[in-house]
Amino acid sequence: MIEHKNILDIISLYRKKFTKEEVLESVCQALHITRDKMLLRGKPQWLTEARQIYFFFCNETCDETLIAYSLEVNCISHTSVLHGWQNITDKLEIGDDIITEKVTLVYKNLLGQKIYK
Repeated sequence: MIEHKNILDIISLYRKKFTKEEVLESVCQALHITRDKMLLRGKPQWLTEARQIYFFFCNETCDETLIAYSLEVNCISHTSVLHGWQNITDKLEIGDDIITEKVTLVYKNLLGQKIYK
């Protein structure tokens, strides 16, 4: 497993390398969530966490607007993107094992998509 303190540095190497669609596909595949579920308006914790991971990767690796990221998953506010990104960043910085594992899975999936396309 990638160490907590290194994952943020590693991901930052891929700034502006992916599209929001690639990120969404990777999050869905890595976390075993359908795209339809990601678009639901409800807020169960498992879905909120998946969206926050999506927002984190979009903010770190894509080159579009915050509102574009939020609209991709049926949210109506760019502040949701900022909150999600900050929440995941904070959890990675304090060493949350569960979030680090999920972010690592998405990261590997995202890299795999780019390599094998």
